[in-house]
Amino acid sequence: MPSVGACTGDGESAEGAPIPDHGDFWQLDWTVDGSNETALSLNATGFSRPLRLRKRILLHNNSLRMDYSVENLSDRPTSFLYACHPLLTVAPGDRIALPEEVTSLRLHSSRGDRLGTHETILPWPIIPNLSHCDLSLALDESEHTADMLYTKRLTEGWCGLYRSAARQGVALRFNPGLLPYVGLWLCYGGWPEDGLEPRQYAVALEPTTAPYGTLTAAKQAGAAVQLAVGASFHFTIEFAVSAPDISLEAFRSFCGDGSQKHSKEDSNDQWGRASSVSTSNGPSSKT
Repeated sequence: MPSVGACTGDGESAEGAPIPDHGDFWQLDWTVDGSNETALSLNATGFSRPLRLRKRILLHNNSLRMDYSVENLSDRPTSFLYACHPLLTVAPGDRIALPEEVTSLRLHSSRGDRLGTHETILPWPIIPNLSHCDLSLALDESEHTADMLYTKRLTEGWCGLYRSAARQGVALRFNPGLLPYVGLWLCYGGWPEDGLEPRQYAVALEPTTAPYGTLTAAKQAGAAVQLAVGASFHFTIEFAVSAPDISLEAFRSFCGDGSQKHSKEDSNDQWGRASSVSTSNGPSSKT
């Protein structure tokens, strides 16, 4: 945040400076506001945009809950793009779980155009014309693939990774009214592409405010969150670990237990593109 990929701030000079890769907050020192055995509260202020990010982390039984608050500190409206970016360990045969409503994905990038070109719409999970490629199945690191894809706007707020050998998994739960999309980064030894080692072997399941790689692209599509002067945007993401020795179908049910639902009524289409390019102030009530 306030962007996934680096962007120059085209058309955004009134809002702030160019944004570095993966945004501001991963490279900042955070202030600890309070802590105890099961909770930690932090805050930091960005440098490319006048945004303060507060984070409260709560550990309870088998779950880790993170409450976020993004506040506009400036005297003018300010926009941002947020995407969760947890890199999860995988092994060949592990499974990515998404709600039943997900039947297709939009391709952002694919190493060597293995799956197609930018903006290609692909069926989920099986791609019949690609040797019945199963996108939900984790590949071996030797495959050297790296693909980034996005769901349509969701009504069910969950996704998960099932570890087949352990018959156990981790679920991510969120409010799809605030984080309407999930990005999938499927990296099986295919990044970085310039030959540097070690190559990444991981899956990232990324609840996000918009299905775009940069704030500039999200703004152009009318999908960026825009905060009014002094306004805040609140959201929560929960990571929950299932019981061991359960089936994939039982894990899918676990993922959906307690997840939030939301209608698809919105001025944007299901892929996050505005029917008329405009943005509204982001939600300011807690999930």
